[in-house]
Amino acid sequence: MKASTIESRALVNLGMIVVYHLFSLVVYFIAANYYLGKPHIPAIPIDYKIPYIEFFVIIYIYAFYTLLVLTDLYYALIQTGKFRKYLFAATLNVTLACLIYIVFPTRNIIQAGNLPNTFLSELMQKYYEADVAMNCLPSLHVASSILSALFLYEDARKEYGWMALTTAILVSISTIFVRQHYVLDIPAGILHALFVYWVIDLLPAMNCGES
Repeated sequence: MKASTIESRALVNLGMIVVYHLFSLVVYFIAANYYLGKPHIPAIPIDYKIPYIEFFVIIYIYAFYTLLVLTDLYYALIQTGKFRKYLFAATLNVTLACLIYIVFPTRNIIQAGNLPNTFLSELMQKYYEADVAMNCLPSLHVASSILSALFLYEDARKEYGWMALTTAILVSISTIFVRQHYVLDIPAGILHALFVYWVIDLLPAMNCGES
């Protein structure tokens, strides 16, 4: 394949990634403002006892977005034969989750109060303020990181796959220690990601032209 063709394909892929993220913001906004019925609170007793641990802000914000960006770039620029499959899975992941938020809204009432006056906690406070807190179950932090890890484990070098899976597990754990999610949101997010991954793998069109 000519270098110019490869460069054009990479630019198109990157453009599609941008469109995907813009689409995600739109459906996220819709789910946050046009949900049906009274929000539910999927709390169990242990949710009220889990402490806020500032260290996990690093995992929740920086590790999560790093994993997502690197996965985007890997499929847009390197594993281009599976880019369409990855992008469709990521889109389905967000769309399905937002549909669940509309039909079954969930409210976060366990966000930490009186956070320490430090950079990480101030950052988390801004995250609290920006988040509509009606989108707990399933956790998109969990679902998106697990989905990225599943793709990378299948397609990238095994050490990178294991690193992605480890990061996804840490991100999942972090959601409860920064008080952004309930415990039940984690298994819900994992099952959500596995369902999306399974559905995408079943579609013949998503498995054509892989290289």
